[in-house]
Amino acid sequence: MQSEAADREPAALQGLRERWIPQRTELFRHLRPPEADTWLARPASASDESAAWIAEALDGEEDRAAPRLAVETDPQRIAAALATIPATLLDEYTPLADAHAASCTGFANLRIGAGDDGGTLRIRRRSDGMRDAPLLMVEIAPGARFTLIEDADGPAAQGIASAMTRNALGFIRVGADARLRHIRIRREPPANAIANRTVVEVDGNGRYEQLTIATGGDYHLERSEIDLRGEAAHAESVAVLLAAADRLEQQVEVRHSAPGTRSRVEILVLAAAAARTVVNARTLLPREVPGAIVDQRLHGVPTAGHPKIILRPHLEILHDQVEARHGATWGALSEDALFYASQRGIDPDEARALIVDGMASALVASCIDDPALLERSGFTAALLDAIAGHVGRRVERE
Repeated sequence: MQSEAADREPAALQGLRERWIPQRTELFRHLRPPEADTWLARPASASDESAAWIAEALDGEEDRAAPRLAVETDPQRIAAALATIPATLLDEYTPLADAHAASCTGFANLRIGAGDDGGTLRIRRRSDGMRDAPLLMVEIAPGARFTLIEDADGPAAQGIASAMTRNALGFIRVGADARLRHIRIRREPPANAIANRTVVEVDGNGRYEQLTIATGGDYHLERSEIDLRGEAAHAESVAVLLAAADRLEQQVEVRHSAPGTRSRVEILVLAAAAARTVVNARTLLPREVPGAIVDQRLHGVPTAGHPKIILRPHLEILHDQVEARHGATWGALSEDALFYASQRGIDPDEARALIVDGMASALVASCIDDPALLERSGFTAALLDAIAGHVGRRVERE
């Protein structure tokens, strides 16, 4: 099997080279992904067996039966699973999607039924190899309530110094009247090249809440495509991005495909030094979809140095019966707040950390207002560590 894959790879690589993402494409105008070789090359030290999915209950839920995470490696089943996933909303992303399809060697399937209602599960992706193309498929049954925590357990977490490439795809279907809280912790070593794409479909009266922290990576892309395809479906995508010497981009595409749907996208970018950060938010409302409510807000805050922050809010509204709000703000930390902190003897790094933490925590709570869950999931610790590293403050653990 590995020999056959090795024989097919040069042809796939050659085809992707010929139709790779152009230099001036609109979607990647400001931050272009690395070339096709980066996503398909298979170094001799890489091994498909080095990657694995790990599912675990949170503290306090060990006695609860966890949903079964089924892992499939049969090529025909992988191809069939990929065929069920909707094509990307923008053709400009297709080369990256094709690179994933050509490299994917297995997928994990998680089905949440009525018996799992109210549960919480953490999924980790462990990748010891140099290249990884995982696929995660999640189905939330109608009426179920569930919390999914998604984390990466790559070379940095295992003390491995070498860089890696990950081109990941997640496909989530939220059934009618169901609710999924999706907490994503994306911490990457500085040298990694990462492209995480998440495709979500939400049925009638379903609710999807996505909360993300993303930091690190020589190239780090977080892309979400959300289709509100059922009447009165609701989706939120809230993120905190932190970058210093990184190239970090988040793209969020929301399509209102049914009447009475509601979406909210709010992203806070904290950038320092020579970071290059981009946020592309795009919401689509077709002509035949009345009664939608849209909220789109982007915030950029340079915390030190001369980072590059690009915020691109975009609404495409083809129906006049809509309630829409959008905006982008860009500005440094308040000099008055920093001055008042210094007057009270607070160290400048500590003062910046307190201000940044207040901004980020308020945004996080607006999506998932459950401090105990955020603590147990590791999100709170990840946020504090990322902020401390960003402003140069030492974190003291109890």
